[in-house]
Amino acid sequence: MATPANPLRDPNTLSNYNKFRTVHTSVNFEIRFDQKRLVGNVIHRLKSLTNAESKEVILDSSYLEVKSVKVNGEAAEWQLLPRFEPYGSPLKISLEQAIPLDELIEVDSTRPRMHGSAVV
Repeated sequence: MATPANPLRDPNTLSNYNKFRTVHTSVNFEIRFDQKRLVGNVIHRLKSLTNAESKEVILDSSYLEVKSVKVNGEAAEWQLLPRFEPYGSPLKISLEQAIPLDELIEVDSTRPRMHGSAVV
């Protein structure tokens, strides 16, 4: 009898990509050349890959400052976790309830400034 294989794990991420898949991303930035920074927000449209198994979304980020996070237009609790080299600082976003399979959510994170940063 064959032993079931463990699903492959991407070793280069701290996100919970096995719980949510990005369907669409919108990036809105204002470039302030005189201040050498970007100001704006990123909207992630995510689809649940599980049947209500997770009450949090974890996104990869690096050198990011977050001002606020909204889920489906409502303010959400969030935490920028400690940096873990070389992967960055996970952005952990709490959901009011677990999301059913195939349901879409919209996560909008606002950045007061960014300097060489990234969020995926």
